[in-house]
Amino acid sequence: MDIFALFHSFCQVHSATMLRQLSDIIAGALCAPHHITMRNIARWSTYSYRTVQRFFNTPIHWPSLHTAFVTTHLYEKSHTFVLAYDETTITKSGKKTYGIDQYYSGTHGHVVTGLSFGALSLVNVNERKSHPVHLMQIVRSHALNPVVTTTKRPRGRPLGSRKKPLQDQPRSPELARIDTQITQFLHENNGKIPLRYIAFDGHFGNIPTLEIVQRHGLHIITKLRADSVLYLPLDTPYSGRGRPKVFGEKVDIYNIPVQYCVQTTHVGDTQIQLFQFTARVKASPKLLNIVVRKTTQRQKKTATHTILMSSDLALVAAQLVEYYELRFQIEFNFRDAKQHFGLEDFMNITPTAVNNAANLAMCMVNVSAKLIADSGGEIQGVRDLKTAMRGRKYVAVILKLLPQKLHNELKSPIDRIISILGRINAPPNNQRAA
Repeated sequence: MDIFALFHSFCQVHSATMLRQLSDIIAGALCAPHHITMRNIARWSTYSYRTVQRFFNTPIHWPSLHTAFVTTHLYEKSHTFVLAYDETTITKSGKKTYGIDQYYSGTHGHVVTGLSFGALSLVNVNERKSHPVHLMQIVRSHALNPVVTTTKRPRGRPLGSRKKPLQDQPRSPELARIDTQITQFLHENNGKIPLRYIAFDGHFGNIPTLEIVQRHGLHIITKLRADSVLYLPLDTPYSGRGRPKVFGEKVDIYNIPVQYCVQTTHVGDTQIQLFQFTARVKASPKLLNIVVRKTTQRQKKTATHTILMSSDLALVAAQLVEYYELRFQIEFNFRDAKQHFGLEDFMNITPTAVNNAANLAMCMVNVSAKLIADSGGEIQGVRDLKTAMRGRKYVAVILKLLPQKLHNELKSPIDRIISILGRINAPPNNQRAA
Protein backbone atom coordinates (compact mmCIF):
# COMPACT_ATOMS: atom_id res chain seq x y z
CA MET A 1 0.00 0.00 0.00
CA ASP A 2 1.93 2.99 -1.31
CA ILE A 3 0.23 5.97 0.35
CA PHE A 4 2.49 8.54 -1.31
CA ALA A 5 1.19 7.39 -4.70
CA LEU A 6 -2.23 8.68 -3.67
CA PHE A 7 -0.80 12.18 -3.09
CA HIS A 8 1.79 12.28 -5.88
CA SER A 9 -0.55 14.03 -8.33
CA PHE A 10 -0.95 16.99 -5.93
CA CYS A 11 2.74 18.02 -6.09
CA GLN A 12 1.91 20.88 -8.46
CA VAL A 13 -0.18 22.57 -5.74
CA HIS A 14 1.47 21.37 -2.53
CA SER A 15 5.09 20.88 -1.55
CA ALA A 16 6.46 17.45 -2.45
CA THR A 17 8.35 17.37 0.84
CA MET A 18 5.19 18.05 2.81
CA LEU A 19 3.30 15.35 0.88
CA ARG A 20 6.06 12.80 1.54
CA GLN A 21 6.00 13.65 5.24
CA LEU A 22 2.19 13.47 5.27
CA SER A 23 2.24 10.05 3.58
CA ASP A 24 4.76 8.64 6.03
CA ILE A 25 2.93 10.11 9.04
CA ILE A 26 -0.36 8.60 7.81
CA ALA A 27 1.36 5.23 7.37
CA GLY A 28 2.80 5.45 10.88
CA ALA A 29 -0.55 6.46 12.37
CA LEU A 30 -2.24 3.51 10.63
CA CYS A 31 0.29 1.18 12.26
CA ALA A 32 0.06 2.68 15.75
CA PRO A 33 -2.13 0.46 17.99
CA HIS A 34 -2.85 3.05 20.67
CA HIS A 35 -3.27 6.82 20.98
CA ILE A 36 -2.36 8.80 17.86
CA THR A 37 -0.05 11.46 19.25
CA MET A 38 3.14 12.99 17.82
CA ARG A 39 5.26 10.75 20.03
CA ASN A 40 3.41 7.60 18.98
CA ILE A 41 3.51 8.57 15.29
CA ALA A 42 7.28 9.05 15.51
CA ARG A 43 7.65 5.56 16.98
CA TRP A 44 5.94 3.94 13.99
CA SER A 45 7.06 6.19 11.13
CA THR A 46 10.49 6.66 9.55
CA TYR A 47 10.77 10.27 10.76
CA SER A 48 12.13 11.48 14.06
CA TYR A 49 10.01 13.09 16.74
CA ARG A 50 11.48 16.50 15.88
CA THR A 51 10.51 16.12 12.22
CA VAL A 52 6.97 15.18 13.22
CA GLN A 53 6.85 18.27 15.44
CA ARG A 54 7.95 20.48 12.55
CA PHE A 55 5.26 18.96 10.33
CA PHE A 56 2.51 19.73 12.85
CA ASN A 57 3.73 23.31 13.17
CA THR A 58 3.83 23.93 9.41
CA PRO A 59 0.81 25.77 7.93
CA ILE A 60 -1.01 23.50 5.44
CA HIS A 61 -3.90 24.47 3.17
CA TRP A 62 -6.12 21.53 4.09
CA PRO A 63 -9.31 22.51 2.16
CA SER A 64 -7.56 22.15 -1.19
CA LEU A 65 -5.92 18.89 -0.10
CA HIS A 66 -9.20 17.33 1.12
CA THR A 67 -11.11 18.42 -1.97
CA ALA A 68 -8.41 17.25 -4.39
CA PHE A 69 -8.17 13.85 -2.72
CA VAL A 70 -11.95 13.27 -2.81
CA THR A 71 -12.37 14.45 -6.40
CA THR A 72 -9.39 12.35 -7.57
CA HIS A 73 -9.87 9.09 -5.67
CA LEU A 74 -13.40 8.91 -4.22
CA TYR A 75 -15.57 10.67 -6.80
CA GLU A 76 -17.73 8.66 -9.22
CA LYS A 77 -19.20 10.63 -12.09
CA SER A 78 -22.33 8.48 -12.28
CA HIS A 79 -23.12 8.89 -8.57
CA THR A 80 -25.13 11.62 -6.85
CA PHE A 81 -23.49 13.70 -4.12
CA VAL A 82 -25.02 15.90 -1.42
CA LEU A 83 -23.11 18.36 0.74
CA ALA A 84 -23.64 17.99 4.49
CA TYR A 85 -22.60 20.05 7.52
CA ASP A 86 -22.31 19.07 11.17
CA GLU A 87 -20.29 19.85 14.27
CA THR A 88 -18.43 17.69 16.75
CA THR A 89 -16.92 18.22 20.20
CA ILE A 90 -13.85 16.58 21.74
CA THR A 91 -12.84 16.70 25.39
CA LYS A 92 -9.62 18.43 26.46
CA SER A 93 -8.10 19.26 29.82
CA GLY A 94 -5.86 22.14 30.72
CA LYS A 95 -6.12 25.82 29.90
CA LYS A 96 -3.55 26.51 27.16
CA THR A 97 -5.02 24.66 24.17
CA TYR A 98 -6.13 27.11 21.50
CA GLY A 99 -9.90 27.62 21.52
CA ILE A 100 -10.63 25.53 24.62
CA ASP A 101 -14.01 26.36 26.09
CA GLN A 102 -17.27 24.87 27.31
CA TYR A 103 -19.17 23.10 24.49
CA TYR A 104 -22.17 20.82 24.45
CA SER A 105 -21.35 17.20 23.60
CA GLY A 106 -24.11 15.01 22.23
CA THR A 107 -22.04 11.91 23.06
CA HIS A 108 -21.81 12.83 26.74
CA GLY A 109 -25.22 14.48 26.88
CA HIS A 110 -23.99 17.58 28.69
CA VAL A 111 -21.53 20.48 28.43
CA VAL A 112 -17.86 19.48 28.52
CA THR A 113 -14.52 21.30 28.48
CA GLY A 114 -12.87 20.83 25.12
CA LEU A 115 -12.70 21.88 21.49
CA SER A 116 -15.36 22.05 18.81
CA PHE A 117 -15.09 21.68 15.04
CA GLY A 118 -17.45 22.23 12.14
CA ALA A 119 -17.12 19.95 9.12
CA LEU A 120 -18.38 19.89 5.56
CA SER A 121 -18.69 16.49 3.97
CA LEU A 122 -19.63 15.07 0.58
CA VAL A 123 -22.20 12.30 0.94
CA ASN A 124 -22.31 9.69 -1.81
CA VAL A 125 -26.03 8.92 -2.15
CA ASN A 126 -25.47 5.73 -4.15
CA GLU A 127 -22.92 4.20 -1.77
CA ARG A 128 -24.39 5.90 1.34
CA LYS A 129 -20.93 7.00 2.50
CA SER A 130 -19.53 10.34 3.57
CA HIS A 131 -16.17 11.93 2.72
CA PRO A 132 -15.04 15.04 4.69
CA VAL A 133 -13.82 17.95 2.56
CA HIS A 134 -13.49 20.87 5.00
CA LEU A 135 -12.86 21.14 8.73
CA MET A 136 -12.64 24.37 10.73
CA GLN A 137 -12.27 24.90 14.45
CA ILE A 138 -15.06 26.72 16.26
CA VAL A 139 -13.45 29.43 18.38
CA ARG A 140 -15.59 31.75 20.45
CA SER A 141 -14.47 35.32 20.87
CA HIS A 142 -14.48 35.22 24.67
CA ALA A 143 -12.25 32.12 24.54
CA LEU A 144 -9.54 34.21 22.88
CA ASN A 145 -10.17 37.32 25.00
CA PRO A 146 -11.45 36.07 28.36
CA VAL A 147 -11.13 39.45 30.09
CA VAL A 148 -13.62 41.66 28.26
CA THR A 149 -15.74 44.27 30.01
CA THR A 150 -18.88 45.49 28.28
CA THR A 151 -21.30 48.15 29.44
CA LYS A 152 -24.78 46.87 30.05
CA ARG A 153 -27.32 48.34 27.64
CA PRO A 154 -30.41 49.91 29.19
CA ARG A 155 -33.62 47.94 29.11
CA GLY A 156 -35.88 48.38 26.12
CA ARG A 157 -35.42 49.27 22.50
CA PRO A 158 -32.91 52.06 21.75
CA LEU A 159 -34.54 55.41 21.03
CA GLY A 160 -34.91 56.14 17.33
CA SER A 161 -34.03 52.63 16.13
CA ARG A 162 -35.90 51.26 13.14
CA LYS A 163 -36.82 47.73 12.15
CA LYS A 164 -34.35 46.32 9.64
CA PRO A 165 -35.08 43.73 6.96
CA LEU A 166 -33.90 40.25 7.84
CA GLN A 167 -31.41 40.24 4.96
CA ASP A 168 -29.72 43.42 6.24
CA GLN A 169 -29.26 42.23 9.81
CA PRO A 170 -25.69 41.31 10.85
CA ARG A 171 -24.93 37.60 10.73
CA SER A 172 -23.94 35.67 13.81
CA PRO A 173 -20.32 34.47 14.09
CA GLU A 174 -21.60 30.92 13.64
CA LEU A 175 -23.25 31.65 10.29
CA ALA A 176 -20.28 33.75 9.17
CA ARG A 177 -17.98 30.79 9.79
CA ILE A 178 -20.28 28.40 7.90
CA ASP A 179 -20.47 30.89 5.04
CA THR A 180 -16.65 30.96 4.93
CA GLN A 181 -16.44 27.17 4.87
CA ILE A 182 -18.95 26.84 2.03
CA THR A 183 -17.20 29.60 0.06
CA GLN A 184 -13.77 27.98 0.42
CA PHE A 185 -15.02 24.54 -0.55
CA LEU A 186 -16.94 25.75 -3.60
CA HIS A 187 -13.83 27.66 -4.69
CA GLU A 188 -11.68 24.52 -4.40
CA ASN A 189 -14.35 22.33 -5.99
CA ASN A 190 -14.72 24.72 -8.95
CA GLY A 191 -17.60 22.73 -10.41
CA LYS A 192 -15.73 19.39 -10.50
CA ILE A 193 -18.48 17.72 -8.46
CA PRO A 194 -21.99 18.95 -9.38
CA LEU A 195 -23.92 19.86 -6.24
CA ARG A 196 -27.48 21.08 -5.66
CA TYR A 197 -28.21 20.44 -2.00
CA ILE A 198 -26.64 20.96 1.40
CA ALA A 199 -28.11 19.22 4.45
CA PHE A 200 -28.08 20.65 7.99
CA ASP A 201 -29.44 19.36 11.27
CA GLY A 202 -32.39 20.97 13.04
CA HIS A 203 -30.23 23.60 14.72
CA PHE A 204 -29.89 25.39 11.37
CA GLY A 205 -33.53 25.16 10.38
CA ASN A 206 -33.98 28.93 10.12
CA ILE A 207 -34.22 31.68 7.52
CA PRO A 208 -30.71 33.20 7.99
CA THR A 209 -29.12 29.84 7.13
CA LEU A 210 -31.47 29.55 4.14
CA GLU A 211 -30.36 32.97 2.89
CA ILE A 212 -26.67 32.02 3.12
CA VAL A 213 -27.18 28.75 1.26
CA GLN A 214 -29.18 30.37 -1.54
CA ARG A 215 -26.49 33.01 -2.06
CA HIS A 216 -24.17 30.15 -3.03
CA GLY A 217 -26.65 28.76 -5.56
CA LEU A 218 -27.56 25.72 -3.44
CA HIS A 219 -30.77 24.40 -1.92
CA ILE A 220 -31.04 23.73 1.79
CA ILE A 221 -32.39 20.54 3.38
CA THR A 222 -33.00 20.70 7.11
CA LYS A 223 -35.46 20.03 9.89
CA LEU A 224 -37.81 22.55 11.45
CA ARG A 225 -38.95 22.77 15.03
CA ALA A 226 -41.91 20.58 15.94
CA ASP A 227 -43.89 23.68 16.98
CA SER A 228 -43.16 25.64 13.78
CA VAL A 229 -46.05 27.76 12.54
CA LEU A 230 -46.65 27.21 8.82
CA TYR A 231 -49.09 28.91 6.45
CA LEU A 232 -50.39 27.57 3.16
CA PRO A 233 -50.16 29.77 0.06
CA LEU A 234 -53.07 32.16 -0.39
CA ASP A 235 -55.58 30.70 -2.86
CA THR A 236 -58.14 33.53 -2.82
CA PRO A 237 -57.91 36.41 -5.34
CA TYR A 238 -57.10 39.95 -4.27
CA SER A 239 -60.26 41.80 -3.24
CA GLY A 240 -58.94 45.15 -4.47
CA ARG A 241 -58.91 46.87 -1.10
CA GLY A 242 -56.10 47.19 1.43
CA ARG A 243 -52.74 45.49 1.53
CA PRO A 244 -52.62 42.18 -0.42
CA LYS A 245 -52.46 39.15 1.84
CA VAL A 246 -49.46 36.84 1.62
CA PHE A 247 -50.25 34.09 4.09
CA GLY A 248 -53.11 31.68 3.71
CA GLU A 249 -54.59 29.17 6.12
CA LYS A 250 -52.53 28.06 9.12
CA VAL A 251 -51.36 24.43 8.94
CA ASP A 252 -52.44 22.07 11.70
CA ILE A 253 -49.56 19.61 11.87
CA TYR A 254 -51.62 17.10 13.84
CA ASN A 255 -54.51 17.11 11.37
CA ILE A 256 -53.07 17.44 7.88
CA PRO A 257 -55.65 16.83 5.11
CA VAL A 258 -55.40 13.45 3.41
CA GLN A 259 -54.95 15.12 0.01
CA TYR A 260 -51.37 16.01 0.97
CA CYS A 261 -50.40 12.39 1.81
CA VAL A 262 -47.97 11.14 -0.85
CA GLN A 263 -46.73 7.90 0.70
CA THR A 264 -47.86 5.38 3.32
CA THR A 265 -45.77 2.43 4.50
CA HIS A 266 -46.26 -0.18 7.23
CA VAL A 267 -43.42 -1.73 9.22
CA GLY A 268 -44.90 -4.20 11.66
CA ASP A 269 -47.22 -2.29 13.95
CA THR A 270 -45.83 1.08 12.80
CA GLN A 271 -47.41 3.22 10.11
CA ILE A 272 -45.30 5.90 8.41
CA GLN A 273 -46.99 8.61 6.36
CA LEU A 274 -45.34 11.34 4.31
CA PHE A 275 -47.24 14.58 3.73
CA GLN A 276 -45.87 17.11 1.24
CA PHE A 277 -47.02 20.67 0.55
CA THR A 278 -45.67 24.18 0.03
CA ALA A 279 -45.94 26.67 2.86
CA ARG A 280 -44.53 29.89 4.27
CA VAL A 281 -43.29 31.05 7.64
CA LYS A 282 -43.78 34.50 9.15
CA ALA A 283 -40.05 35.30 8.98
CA SER A 284 -39.94 35.10 5.18
CA PRO A 285 -42.46 35.31 2.34
CA LYS A 286 -40.60 32.66 0.32
CA LEU A 287 -42.36 29.40 -0.42
CA LEU A 288 -40.82 26.32 1.20
CA ASN A 289 -41.10 22.66 0.34
CA ILE A 290 -42.43 21.03 3.50
CA VAL A 291 -42.47 17.27 4.19
CA VAL A 292 -44.10 16.03 7.40
CA ARG A 293 -43.25 12.49 8.46
CA LYS A 294 -45.93 11.09 10.73
CA THR A 295 -45.06 7.88 12.59
CA THR A 296 -48.02 6.16 14.24
CA GLN A 297 -47.81 3.28 16.71
CA ARG A 298 -51.21 1.72 16.16
CA GLN A 299 -51.12 -0.55 19.19
CA LYS A 300 -50.03 2.21 21.57
CA LYS A 301 -52.14 4.81 19.71
CA THR A 302 -49.31 7.34 19.74
CA ALA A 303 -48.00 9.48 16.88
CA THR A 304 -44.87 11.59 16.34
CA HIS A 305 -44.25 14.26 13.71
CA THR A 306 -41.02 15.35 12.03
CA ILE A 307 -41.06 18.47 9.85
CA LEU A 308 -38.46 18.57 7.08
CA MET A 309 -37.91 21.58 4.84
CA SER A 310 -36.20 22.32 1.55
CA SER A 311 -35.94 25.42 -0.61
CA ASP A 312 -36.26 23.28 -3.77
CA LEU A 313 -39.98 23.15 -4.50
CA ALA A 314 -39.51 20.40 -7.11
CA LEU A 315 -37.82 17.92 -4.75
CA VAL A 316 -40.06 14.92 -4.08
CA ALA A 317 -40.77 13.80 -0.53
CA ALA A 318 -38.94 10.46 -0.67
CA GLN A 319 -35.71 12.07 -1.90
CA LEU A 320 -35.92 14.87 0.64
CA VAL A 321 -36.23 12.35 3.48
CA GLU A 322 -33.40 10.22 2.06
CA TYR A 323 -31.01 13.16 1.70
CA TYR A 324 -31.73 14.34 5.23
CA GLU A 325 -31.18 10.84 6.65
CA LEU A 326 -27.87 10.53 4.77
CA ARG A 327 -26.63 13.64 6.57
CA PHE A 328 -26.00 11.35 9.55
CA GLN A 329 -23.19 9.61 7.62
CA ILE A 330 -20.88 12.44 8.67
CA GLU A 331 -21.21 11.18 12.25
CA PHE A 332 -19.40 7.98 11.21
CA ASN A 333 -16.53 10.16 9.96
CA PHE A 334 -16.33 11.78 13.40
CA ARG A 335 -16.46 8.35 15.07
CA ASP A 336 -13.57 6.95 13.01
CA ALA A 337 -11.52 10.13 13.42
CA LYS A 338 -11.92 9.99 17.20
CA GLN A 339 -11.50 6.25 17.75
CA HIS A 340 -8.78 5.43 15.22
CA PHE A 341 -7.09 8.55 13.85
CA GLY A 342 -6.30 10.79 16.82
CA LEU A 343 -9.01 13.46 16.80
CA GLU A 344 -9.58 12.76 20.48
CA ASP A 345 -5.92 12.04 21.32
CA PHE A 346 -3.73 14.89 20.07
CA MET A 347 -1.97 17.05 22.68
CA ASN A 348 -1.08 20.08 20.54
CA ILE A 349 -1.92 23.51 21.92
CA THR A 350 -0.95 26.10 19.29
CA PRO A 351 -3.48 27.18 16.60
CA THR A 352 -1.50 25.73 13.69
CA ALA A 353 -0.77 22.43 15.43
CA VAL A 354 -4.38 21.99 16.56
CA ASN A 355 -5.62 22.67 13.05
CA ASN A 356 -3.14 20.22 11.53
CA ALA A 357 -3.91 17.48 14.04
CA ALA A 358 -7.67 17.72 13.51
CA ASN A 359 -7.41 17.88 9.71
CA LEU A 360 -4.91 15.02 9.67
CA ALA A 361 -7.50 12.84 11.42
CA MET A 362 -10.14 13.74 8.82
CA CYS A 363 -7.63 13.20 5.99
CA MET A 364 -6.97 9.71 7.30
CA VAL A 365 -10.70 9.01 7.13
CA ASN A 366 -10.55 9.60 3.36
CA VAL A 367 -7.27 7.71 2.92
CA SER A 368 -8.60 4.69 4.81
CA ALA A 369 -11.76 4.71 2.67
CA LYS A 370 -9.60 4.61 -0.47
CA LEU A 371 -7.34 1.84 0.86
CA ILE A 372 -10.31 -0.29 1.92
CA ALA A 373 -11.97 0.20 -1.47
CA ASP A 374 -8.75 -0.78 -3.29
CA SER A 375 -8.35 -3.99 -1.26
CA GLY A 376 -11.07 -5.69 -3.30
CA GLY A 377 -13.03 -6.89 -0.30
CA GLU A 378 -10.01 -8.32 1.55
CA ILE A 379 -10.14 -5.54 4.16
CA GLN A 380 -13.60 -4.73 5.50
CA GLY A 381 -13.07 -2.09 8.16
CA VAL A 382 -10.71 0.40 9.78
CA ARG A 383 -9.59 -2.02 12.48
CA ASP A 384 -8.68 -4.64 9.88
CA LEU A 385 -6.85 -1.97 7.86
CA LYS A 386 -4.74 -0.93 10.86
CA THR A 387 -4.01 -4.58 11.67
CA ALA A 388 -2.88 -5.22 8.09
CA MET A 389 -0.68 -2.12 8.04
CA ARG A 390 0.89 -3.10 11.36
CA GLY A 391 1.59 -6.64 10.12
CA ARG A 392 3.26 -5.34 6.96
CA LYS A 393 5.33 -2.97 9.08
CA TYR A 394 6.59 -5.94 11.13
CA VAL A 395 7.45 -7.83 7.93
CA ALA A 396 9.33 -4.86 6.46
CA VAL A 397 11.41 -4.39 9.64
CA ILE A 398 12.23 -8.11 9.97
CA LEU A 399 13.21 -8.53 6.30
CA LYS A 400 15.68 -5.66 6.64
CA LEU A 401 17.58 -7.75 9.21
CA LEU A 402 18.20 -10.59 6.76
CA PRO A 403 21.64 -10.68 5.11
CA GLN A 404 20.13 -11.25 1.67
CA LYS A 405 17.18 -9.45 0.13
CA LEU A 406 14.20 -11.72 -0.54
CA HIS A 407 12.62 -11.89 -3.96
CA ASN A 408 9.13 -10.47 -4.32
CA GLU A 409 7.72 -13.95 -5.02
CA LEU A 410 8.82 -15.04 -1.53
CA LYS A 411 8.05 -11.75 0.17
CA SER A 412 4.41 -11.44 -0.95
CA PRO A 413 3.12 -14.66 0.75
CA ILE A 414 4.85 -13.73 4.02
CA ASP A 415 3.43 -10.22 3.83
CA ARG A 416 -0.08 -11.56 3.20
CA ILE A 417 0.00 -14.16 5.98
CA ILE A 418 1.35 -11.80 8.67
CA SER A 419 -1.11 -9.04 7.74
CA ILE A 420 -4.04 -11.43 8.34
CA LEU A 421 -3.08 -12.16 11.96
CA GLY A 422 -5.37 -10.42 14.43
CA ARG A 423 -8.03 -9.28 11.97
CA ILE A 424 -11.66 -9.17 13.01
CA ASN A 425 -12.95 -10.13 9.56
CA ALA A 426 -10.73 -12.78 7.99
CA PRO A 427 -10.36 -12.62 4.20
CA PRO A 428 -12.02 -15.25 1.98
CA ASN A 429 -10.48 -18.75 1.94
CA ASN A 430 -9.02 -18.31 -1.52
CA GLN A 431 -7.17 -15.15 -0.50
CA ARG A 432 -6.04 -16.71 2.79
CA ALA A 433 -4.69 -19.79 1.05
CA ALA A 434 -2.90 -17.69 -1.55
